[in-house]
Amino acid sequence: MKLRIIARALICSAFLMFLAAPQAYAQISIAVVDVESIMSDSAAAKSIKEQVKEQSAKFETEMQALEKQLNADLDKLKKEGESLSREENDKKAAAFLQKRDQSKKTLKKRFSALRKGESQALSKLTDAIFEVCAKLAEERKYDLVITRGNVIVGSKALDITADVMKNLNATLPTVKMTVAAE
Repeated sequence: MKLRIIARALICSAFLMFLAAPQAYAQISIAVVDVESIMSDSAAAKSIKEQVKEQSAKFETEMQALEKQLNADLDKLKKEGESLSREENDKKAAAFLQKRDQSKKTLKKRFSALRKGESQALSKLTDAIFEVCAKLAEERKYDLVITRGNVIVGSKALDITADVMKNLNATLPTVKMTVAAE
Protein backbone atom coordinates (compact mmCIF):
# COMPACT_ATOMS: atom_id res chain seq x y z
CA MET A 1 0.00 0.00 0.00
CA LYS A 2 2.79 2.42 0.91
CA LEU A 3 4.49 1.60 -2.38
CA ARG A 4 1.38 2.59 -4.32
CA ILE A 5 1.13 5.89 -2.48
CA ILE A 6 4.81 6.65 -3.14
CA ALA A 7 4.47 5.65 -6.81
CA ARG A 8 1.36 7.85 -7.21
CA ALA A 9 3.16 10.74 -5.52
CA LEU A 10 6.12 10.36 -7.88
CA ILE A 11 3.88 10.17 -10.93
CA CYS A 12 1.90 13.22 -9.80
CA SER A 13 5.07 15.24 -9.13
CA ALA A 14 6.52 14.24 -12.52
CA PHE A 15 3.24 15.24 -14.18
CA LEU A 16 3.25 18.61 -12.39
CA MET A 17 6.87 19.21 -13.43
CA PHE A 18 5.93 18.38 -17.03
CA LEU A 19 3.07 20.90 -16.91
CA ALA A 20 5.27 23.58 -15.35
CA ALA A 21 8.10 23.16 -17.87
CA PRO A 22 6.39 24.87 -20.85
CA GLN A 23 5.61 27.88 -18.70
CA ALA A 24 9.29 28.30 -17.91
CA TYR A 25 10.20 28.10 -21.59
CA ALA A 26 7.47 30.54 -22.60
CA GLN A 27 9.60 33.35 -21.20
CA ILE A 28 12.43 32.77 -23.68
CA SER A 29 12.67 35.33 -26.47
CA ILE A 30 13.89 33.88 -29.78
CA ALA A 31 14.82 35.50 -33.09
CA VAL A 32 15.63 33.93 -36.45
CA VAL A 33 18.10 35.24 -39.05
CA ASP A 34 18.49 34.05 -42.63
CA VAL A 35 22.29 34.25 -42.74
CA GLU A 36 22.49 32.73 -46.23
CA SER A 37 20.29 35.51 -47.58
CA ILE A 38 22.44 38.16 -45.92
CA MET A 39 25.63 36.50 -47.19
CA SER A 40 24.33 36.82 -50.75
CA ASP A 41 22.16 39.96 -50.77
CA SER A 42 23.84 42.45 -48.43
CA ALA A 43 25.74 45.40 -49.85
CA ALA A 44 29.02 44.03 -48.47
CA ALA A 45 28.39 40.59 -50.01
CA LYS A 46 27.66 42.19 -53.36
CA SER A 47 30.87 44.23 -53.11
CA ILE A 48 32.86 41.05 -52.46
CA LYS A 49 31.22 39.30 -55.43
CA GLU A 50 32.00 42.25 -57.68
CA GLN A 51 35.65 42.32 -56.60
CA VAL A 52 35.98 38.58 -57.21
CA LYS A 53 34.38 39.00 -60.63
CA GLU A 54 36.75 41.84 -61.54
CA GLN A 55 39.84 39.98 -60.35
CA SER A 56 38.76 36.78 -62.12
CA ALA A 57 38.21 38.68 -65.36
CA LYS A 58 41.63 40.31 -64.98
CA PHE A 59 43.29 36.94 -64.40
CA GLU A 60 41.39 35.41 -67.31
CA THR A 61 42.62 38.17 -69.62
CA GLU A 62 46.19 37.69 -68.42
CA MET A 63 45.88 33.93 -68.85
CA GLN A 64 44.63 34.32 -72.43
CA ALA A 65 47.49 36.70 -73.25
CA LEU A 66 49.99 34.28 -71.72
CA GLU A 67 48.49 31.35 -73.62
CA LYS A 68 48.70 33.33 -76.84
CA GLN A 69 52.36 34.15 -76.13
CA LEU A 70 53.17 30.52 -75.32
CA ASN A 71 51.49 29.37 -78.55
CA ALA A 72 53.53 31.92 -80.51
CA ASP A 73 56.71 30.74 -78.78
CA LEU A 74 55.84 27.12 -79.60
CA ASP A 75 55.22 27.95 -83.27
CA LYS A 76 58.54 29.82 -83.37
CA LEU A 77 60.29 26.86 -81.75
CA LYS A 78 58.80 24.49 -84.32
CA LYS A 79 59.98 26.68 -87.20
CA GLU A 80 63.45 27.13 -85.73
CA GLY A 81 63.66 23.44 -84.90
CA GLU A 82 64.07 22.55 -88.53
CA SER A 83 67.21 24.64 -88.92
CA LEU A 84 68.80 24.04 -85.48
CA SER A 85 70.96 21.20 -84.31
CA ARG A 86 69.32 18.59 -82.10
CA GLU A 87 71.20 19.89 -79.06
CA GLU A 88 70.11 23.51 -79.64
CA ASN A 89 66.56 22.37 -80.33
CA ASP A 90 66.49 20.40 -77.06
CA LYS A 91 67.77 23.43 -75.10
CA LYS A 92 65.11 25.70 -76.57
CA ALA A 93 62.40 23.09 -76.00
CA ALA A 94 63.48 22.71 -72.35
CA ALA A 95 63.43 26.51 -71.91
CA PHE A 96 59.95 26.65 -73.43
CA LEU A 97 58.68 23.88 -71.14
CA GLN A 98 60.18 25.61 -68.13
CA LYS A 99 58.51 28.91 -69.10
CA ARG A 100 55.18 27.12 -69.59
CA ASP A 101 55.42 25.35 -66.23
CA GLN A 102 56.39 28.57 -64.46
CA SER A 103 53.43 30.35 -66.04
CA LYS A 104 51.07 27.63 -64.82
CA LYS A 105 52.49 27.87 -61.30
CA THR A 106 52.14 31.65 -61.29
CA LEU A 107 48.53 31.51 -62.44
CA LYS A 108 47.72 28.82 -59.91
CA LYS A 109 49.22 30.96 -57.13
CA ARG A 110 47.24 33.99 -58.26
CA PHE A 111 43.94 32.12 -58.31
CA SER A 112 44.77 30.65 -54.91
CA ALA A 113 45.47 34.15 -53.60
CA LEU A 114 42.14 35.29 -55.04
CA ARG A 115 40.27 32.50 -53.24
CA LYS A 116 42.12 33.26 -50.01
CA GLY A 117 41.24 36.95 -50.32
CA GLU A 118 37.61 36.08 -50.98
CA SER A 119 37.56 33.75 -47.98
CA GLN A 120 39.03 36.44 -45.71
CA ALA A 121 36.51 39.01 -46.93
CA LEU A 122 33.61 36.60 -46.36
CA SER A 123 34.97 35.91 -42.88
CA LYS A 124 34.89 39.66 -42.14
CA LEU A 125 31.31 39.75 -43.38
CA THR A 126 30.32 36.80 -41.19
CA ASP A 127 31.91 38.44 -38.14
CA ALA A 128 29.99 41.65 -38.87
CA ILE A 129 26.71 39.72 -39.18
CA PHE A 130 27.30 38.11 -35.80
CA GLU A 131 28.11 41.51 -34.26
CA VAL A 132 24.91 43.04 -35.66
CA CYS A 133 22.89 40.06 -34.38
CA ALA A 134 24.49 40.36 -30.94
CA LYS A 135 23.71 44.08 -30.83
CA LEU A 136 20.08 43.52 -31.82
CA ALA A 137 19.78 40.69 -29.30
CA GLU A 138 21.05 42.97 -26.57
CA GLU A 139 18.80 45.89 -27.58
CA ARG A 140 15.67 43.78 -27.96
CA LYS A 141 16.43 41.37 -25.12
CA TYR A 142 16.51 38.21 -27.25
CA ASP A 143 17.65 35.18 -25.32
CA LEU A 144 18.46 33.22 -28.44
CA VAL A 145 19.20 34.12 -32.07
CA ILE A 146 19.34 31.18 -34.47
CA THR A 147 19.86 30.80 -38.20
CA ARG A 148 16.98 30.05 -40.56
CA GLY A 149 18.74 26.82 -41.53
CA ASN A 150 18.22 25.52 -37.99
CA VAL A 151 14.47 26.15 -38.03
CA ILE A 152 12.03 23.62 -39.39
CA VAL A 153 8.88 25.61 -38.62
CA GLY A 154 8.60 29.02 -37.05
CA SER A 155 6.53 32.16 -37.01
CA LYS A 156 7.48 34.93 -39.43
CA ALA A 157 7.32 37.28 -36.44
CA LEU A 158 10.54 35.70 -35.17
CA ASP A 159 12.45 36.67 -38.33
CA ILE A 160 14.80 39.66 -37.87
CA THR A 161 16.66 39.21 -41.16
CA ALA A 162 15.47 42.54 -42.59
CA ASP A 163 16.63 44.40 -39.47
CA VAL A 164 20.00 42.65 -39.54
CA MET A 165 20.36 43.44 -43.25
CA LYS A 166 19.49 47.11 -42.68
CA ASN A 167 21.96 47.49 -39.80
CA LEU A 168 24.68 45.56 -41.62
CA ASN A 169 24.32 47.66 -44.78
CA ALA A 170 24.59 50.79 -42.64
CA THR A 171 27.65 49.64 -40.69
CA LEU A 172 29.45 47.65 -43.38
CA PRO A 173 28.46 48.72 -46.91
CA THR A 174 31.60 47.23 -48.48
CA VAL A 175 34.39 44.84 -47.62
CA LYS A 176 37.77 45.50 -49.21
CA MET A 177 39.13 42.26 -50.55
CA THR A 178 42.89 41.90 -50.47
CA VAL A 179 44.58 39.68 -53.02
CA ALA A 180 48.18 38.98 -52.09
CA ALA A 181 50.78 39.65 -54.76
CA GLU A 182 52.84 36.75 -56.07
